[in-house]
Amino acid sequence: MLSDLLKRRSVRWLLILAAILLLRLFGVIQPIESLIVSIIKPIQGPIYSLGSKINSWYSDQGSGKTIINLNDQAEEIRQLIIENAQLKVLAQENEELRGQLEFTENFNFETISTRIIGRSQQADLHTLILDKGLKDGLSLKSPAVASGGVIIGRLIDVKQSTSELLLVQDSRSQLAAAIQNNDNTVGLVAGERGLSMRLELIPRAAEVEVGQVVVTSGLEEFVPAGLVIGKVVRVFADNNDFFQTAIIESLVSVNELRIVAILKNSNDI
Repeated sequence: MLSDLLKRRSVRWLLILAAILLLRLFGVIQPIESLIVSIIKPIQGPIYSLGSKINSWYSDQGSGKTIINLNDQAEEIRQLIIENAQLKVLAQENEELRGQLEFTENFNFETISTRIIGRSQQADLHTLILDKGLKDGLSLKSPAVASGGVIIGRLIDVKQSTSELLLVQDSRSQLAAAIQNNDNTVGLVAGERGLSMRLELIPRAAEVEVGQVVVTSGLEEFVPAGLVIGKVVRVFADNNDFFQTAIIESLVSVNELRIVAILKNSNDI
């Protein structure tokens, strides 16, 4: 009985649809369609505009949250980069301090650790500005060493709380030196316009080879023997010259230093 009812309803809907199609085909219901369209048309635009605004609002909300999240992530990354850079600086300074401590313990020197706070702005002047001075126990002509006892210069100006260090590569710098060869050959190390150093007045008969280490000879005031100046990278001499010259390179890069140790003069201890 139920199936008969469903069949009758299906037939009824099919007949209605067929009638509508025939009426539309012959243009009978076109006036009715036009009337419906004319009624809906005035509100169609506002409805569409409202839908667009709602969609845009949801999109903006999503985009705003995305931008906020991206900004938060960028700030976190920036903070991590800063912290990582600071940790690298601290690690480098700790390594330099450990090297200076080992040097002072091995050679029984008394030193004062100083921080590099500036550099000379003049092209022909190669100096560093240090954060300690007279009130900290520094005095003129004291040598400055990096990790491992590598001499990098001497103090040429000492104020109350700061001091100026002349680098060994400066043309005004001179150090009494000795080559660590069989004869322990002595000479004079002078700066080469801030680029390198040259060891002069080496006797022509002395055996000087590339790779040999040059140290301070201890023949001048305030500079003890045995501080490493650098290594020989080139040797040359003119045919008629009684002496030969060696080009010396330091074992440390001054540009990478942050902390140096000043050797106290024996008169100050």
